[in-house]
Order: sequence, then structure tokens, then C-alpha cells
Amino acid sequence: NIDNQKKDFLETEGGPDSEIKIKNPPYGERISISRLTEFYKKIGDQLKNSYQGYTAWLLSSNIEGLKHFGLKPGQKTDLLNGQIKCKYLKFELFKGQRNDFLRFKDEK
Repeated sequence: NIDNQKKDFLETEGGPDSEIKIKNPPYGERISISRLTEFYKKIGDQLKNSYQGYTAWLLSSNIEGLKHFGLKPGQKTDLLNGQIKCKYLKFELFKGQRNDFLRFKDEK
């Protein structure tokens, strides 16, 4: 089931069921956003705080923005979006510390 809605992501929260969120934020290529690195940090913070239990994928070519995202990807794929070299990154969102999450995941 795909739910495509137009909302301000920074004002949303995840529901009780785990889902997958896919984001394609501005890269600074066609759409200019002032303080793009701050914007990427806000997206990472929103995912971390409001979407625990979800899996998130992020597509971006903005390496500087990704450095400020605040989450460590579990999977990275290089690809092209048109002529733009991008990273497609997978984030598993969880409560607590990453090492505790990985240990629990390995025990399953």
C-alpha cells in the first residue's frame, strides 16, 4: 500500500505500525534552500525522534547535507538520478543506542 501525501514532514509523526519512509530532499541543484545542512539535520532529527521502528531511505547528492544528517546508514548505494550522482541510503530507526539495537537485531 503506497500512501503519497503532501505534508510538511517536519510536522509529522510515525504511526504505531512500522513502515518504510522514502525521502528525496532538495540537493541544492535545482531547488535552492538556504542553510541546506541545517535542513538535513532537521530531517534526521525528525526521523530519529518521531519514526522509531521505521525504515527510512534517503536519496541525495548533497554530501555536505548528508554529513549533518545525524544518522548512520546501514546500507549505501551509489546511483544516478538523471545525470546527478547520488547516494541512496537506508536507515533503521530505533530507540536508544545503535550498539544495543545491533546486538538485539543479531540475537533475533
